[in-house]
Amino acid sequence: MFTLFRERIFNDERNHATSSCKNLDNQTMIGIFYALQYNTLSGNEHVYLLIFRLTKKHVFFKYTQTDKNLLRLYLFYAKKTYFRSKILTNYIFMEKLIITAAICGAEVLKEHNPAVPYTVEEIVREAKSAYEAGASIIHLHVRWDDGTPTQDKGRFKEAMDAILKEIPDVIIQPSTGGAVGMTDDERLQPTELQPEMATLDCGTLNFGGDDVFTNTENTIKYFGKRMIELGIKPELECFDKSMIEMALRLHKKGFINKPMHFDFVMGVNGGIGGDLRDFVFMRGSIPADASYTVAGIGRFEFPLAMAAIIDGGHVRVGFEDNVYISKGVLAKSNGELVAKVVRIAKELGREIATPNEARTILGLPIKN
Repeated sequence: MFTLFRERIFNDERNHATSSCKNLDNQTMIGIFYALQYNTLSGNEHVYLLIFRLTKKHVFFKYTQTDKNLLRLYLFYAKKTYFRSKILTNYIFMEKLIITAAICGAEVLKEHNPAVPYTVEEIVREAKSAYEAGASIIHLHVRWDDGTPTQDKGRFKEAMDAILKEIPDVIIQPSTGGAVGMTDDERLQPTELQPEMATLDCGTLNFGGDDVFTNTENTIKYFGKRMIELGIKPELECFDKSMIEMALRLHKKGFINKPMHFDFVMGVNGGIGGDLRDFVFMRGSIPADASYTVAGIGRFEFPLAMAAIIDGGHVRVGFEDNVYISKGVLAKSNGELVAKVVRIAKELGREIATPNEARTILGLPIKN
């Protein structure tokens, strides 16, 4: 398929591709094919823009003679629409990849994977394995020793202190989602510890059966205001396009500060699907100055990770989202899941961000 695709691009004289681009490897071609398939740009010119970014080589347009003209052309297209602006910026200025490890969640159990952590010691083990593999953010839920989810401030402090003792530079991002049925104030307890980041869920979601994960507009305002007061950067958890719209409206009303950082949680029962079409729809809906992470649930985890890596976004993996390293094979640790993302990223030319590099990308103070 890709041989035919290559011929279609480079044998069409209307494309005016230079000879230096006729030896692109298949991985680059896959990236171009993905972008073309989902119409990230329109017209023949998009082939050149994608090649320019993916190969890190100059590809001149029919009417372009110098690098200065190429940049002028880039700026022209960047001004035309938000979506083009975001695509082109990502393709020319590649950020390092931030990997978030969601190490335990509130719902997944040892019955699903024996390595799922419950105790503080197990949580530290999994956080350390993810960090050593390349994660710069630990997305943290906590449990009692029997596996019961809790938002207890004391339990969070115990776990966070133990993690930071072992890996002091990592970013810890407590969940304020908690578990279905918890009150707002119960869910907000870890914010009293003033972490660098915390999650802020941006809408209500059916969670299967009779379970409803409730986040009313007033709840989101309440959480957003609290995080602004405490100097906590929210990661905006969006399970559907409508939640992005809610976050944007509440930003305008002063409940969420810029620059915004989104997490597209995709493939959850009751939320948006995990197809590439859905990913393009979500990432094309956020502001040009926003950043994003993708959390694909279950079988969507690694395909969506690859899409985000190619697009210039960031990735979340971990037992909260998926307990398998490949079809039917349980992951031995969160670190194994992170290591797979690192391998994919290296194949696609993305470097991995350290915690302080992640802080720079996200607009957080550097930690000494």
